[in-house]
Amino acid sequence: AVVPGFVAAMLLAHGGRRRQALAEQGAQLADRIRNSVGWVGAAGHGAPNLGGIRDNFNAAVSLMLPAMHFEAPIVIDTGETVQAGWIDYNDHLNVAYYLLAFDQALDRLYDRVGMGRAYREQTNFSTMTLESHICYLRELTLGDPMRFTFQLLDHDAKRQHFFGSMYHAKDDYLAATHEWLTTHVDLAARRSTEMPPDRVAIFSSMHEAHRTLPRPDRAGQIIGIRRNPTA
Repeated sequence: AVVPGFVAAMLLAHGGRRRQALAEQGAQLADRIRNSVGWVGAAGHGAPNLGGIRDNFNAAVSLMLPAMHFEAPIVIDTGETVQAGWIDYNDHLNVAYYLLAFDQALDRLYDRVGMGRAYREQTNFSTMTLESHICYLRELTLGDPMRFTFQLLDHDAKRQHFFGSMYHAKDDYLAATHEWLTTHVDLAARRSTEMPPDRVAIFSSMHEAHRTLPRPDRAGQIIGIRRNPTA
């Protein structure tokens, strides 16, 4: 409990991006501590003391992680550009690679909050997509820089409902939007399962930060041919 308490104190002492960076480090520290005490898959299996460690640690981290502060919306801008292999015979970004670019950007968001590749390697839990919908609004061509934003529309103990936007990072126009639903998965059982409370707390903090954002016009959009009823 000493280490999480120390990290919590550090979080309270800093603001802005520094505070967010420390919170992300706290999430990573939580994973390392879980590994060191064998929390994942061990508590409750002939190790009563370990179960107590798990409960106390989880309570401490649940108090610590809600202090994370998030941009509204979250911006992912790592200098990524449209690659040559992503261009099709129409000389623009192919539809499949819009999805790839969005997916890679969301992976970076998950990495920031301790739910990315390291989380999967340490716990054998991950996230998977249940449903997605892309609106293609303007072309991107070879070498165009991309910037992404993400808004968390809703969440529960298993799922996150995100709305992403892709911009031309230089000319600042909206190229595409992507709405999707993801779920937390136990990779051993290959089934969805609830996240640990400290991870639910991360998305609770994110959702609270995004609550005041207007709901995107394209959220929940149904595909179809729009016709003029008077025609």
